[in-house]
Amino acid sequence: MRFSSHQYAAIRDRKRERAAEAMAAEHAMAAERALSMLGFCTHCGGDILEGEEHDSGCAVMR
Repeated sequence: MRFSSHQYAAIRDRKRERAAEAMAAEHAMAAERALSMLGFCTHCGGDILEGEEHDSGCAVMR
């Protein structure tokens, strides 16, 4: 079965979108790990090692 150039372009675009989404998710996970290792709350951003309190709506507090 042969595809038209438009079909190939659509397939290529979908592959690029999936790769970009995967890369963004991987980057977000790495950033969250880095913040956690540095002593920041990954939910509210408070510097826990410096004694800052979590924000009132922070999920970590629940």
